[in-house]
Amino acid sequence: MAQTLAVLIVDDDEDDFFLTSEYLNRITGQDFTISWAPSYDQALQLFSTQHFDLCFFDYLLGFRTGLDLVAVARELDLRAPIILLTGKGDTQVDVQAIRSGVADYLEKHELDSKKLERSIRYTLERSKAAEELMRAEKLAATGRFMRTLGHEIRNPLTNIDLAVGQLLLENKDPELADYLEIIERNSKRIGLLVTELLQTSNPGQLTLQAVTIHEVLEQTLEMAADRIALKNIKLVRAYQPEQEIIQVDLEKLKIALLNIIINGVEIMEAGQGELTIRVLNFPQQVGIVIRDNGPGIPREVQNRIFEPYFSNKVNGVGLGLAGALSIVQLHGGNIEVQSSEGQGATFTVWLKR
Repeated sequence: MAQTLAVLIVDDDEDDFFLTSEYLNRITGQDFTISWAPSYDQALQLFSTQHFDLCFFDYLLGFRTGLDLVAVARELDLRAPIILLTGKGDTQVDVQAIRSGVADYLEKHELDSKKLERSIRYTLERSKAAEELMRAEKLAATGRFMRTLGHEIRNPLTNIDLAVGQLLLENKDPELADYLEIIERNSKRIGLLVTELLQTSNPGQLTLQAVTIHEVLEQTLEMAADRIALKNIKLVRAYQPEQEIIQVDLEKLKIALLNIIINGVEIMEAGQGELTIRVLNFPQQVGIVIRDNGPGIPREVQNRIFEPYFSNKVNGVGLGLAGALSIVQLHGGNIEVQSSEGQGATFTVWLKR
């Protein structure tokens, strides 16, 4: 079943609002929660208090226009696609609407449920494609930045390692040796962190091998075992008995799955958390379902969790889920997220057979 879409209609004509709402409610296979803003100012208030998946702006809003509202919405980082409605077609307004970034421009007197459904479908598909492109561009930029940063960090680290190694050979003071070993140990740890960041932000080429899904999952869960045990999280394996074989880069896929699992483990309450792993088998693809019973992901940030440097966690870097998506997409797959606040989150990793 499709997710219920939160829709905002900004229209100062109540009859037009009811008519547009009626067209929306006649669309089969999709549910909507509809909010109404009868004025420009009330629309601005709703932007700051509610999340919307789709907006309809009337072109004429008293002394303001829908295009004025579009400009302010973009300044406020309203990410929902916008469809502009007008009572009478105007080529100049049409051109301005396209240039302002609206998803579609519709004349009210030509509206019906069929045209509205098609416009919504195309709008959401284009919006999704644009988000994926933007995310890919950000991830590529992150990879370039991390490679530069990694090079700049590794050069002094190498000098530190060489200097500490020499001091350990020449040193005769046991107390000083303890401090030198601390420096050496932490220098190596920084080097490993840099390597992990580089692998996450730029997965590179794949080295494919035939493995079973169960093998991938068990090796990943073994890597996460300490974190799961530390927070006393209940682990539920809901595998199917069939040992499905897939062609993947085992090490990279484990990193992707581990990032999702650790993200869920960290968000759940210690002693109360439950992590469920399931496998879905279809002729053309397989799905790895990772569900937690944590606090869930707010609707307004669900489209941003895979963006580089975006994180809901206080000390989060914002590269874990971005790197996971990059690795899965490199395999020709994708990651879907379903979540409601207070009801946990479900990540489904789809991979081609």
